[in-house]
Amino acid sequence: MSAATFIESTTFVVESCCNCGVEFGLPDELRRVLLREGPKRTWYCPNGHPQHYTDSFEAKLNRAKEAQQRAEREARHWQEQEAARTRQLSAQKGVATRLKRRAEAGVCPHCNRTFKQVVQHIASKHPGVKP
Repeated sequence: MSAATFIESTTFVVESCCNCGVEFGLPDELRRVLLREGPKRTWYCPNGHPQHYTDSFEAKLNRAKEAQQRAEREARHWQEQEAARTRQLSAQKGVATRLKRRAEAGVCPHCNRTFKQVVQHIASKHPGVKP
């Protein structure tokens, strides 16, 4: 009969139950899996109390990064909206100013002819339009 020797090394991490306080060892590889899965995976202390890890640091960090990116996208969106409104208002002011100056110069806004008395012209030649 021949004898075989088998040597295995396992690292245990000491945990304590959040309910009863008993300390126990978890294999390091199992602990990594449980940390990665977070609250989705329930496991038990030696006294039978359910345990789970809250979200991992990486998960919390990822959520914070996503929230920051979402806030930056939203801020850019509103800045673009404000810039568009400013451009639109500026264009409308330009149109109003141009029309006002043309009217002050005696140009009819309907037929683009120049008259000294624009109000009389509009009343006589364009009766359906208020001057």
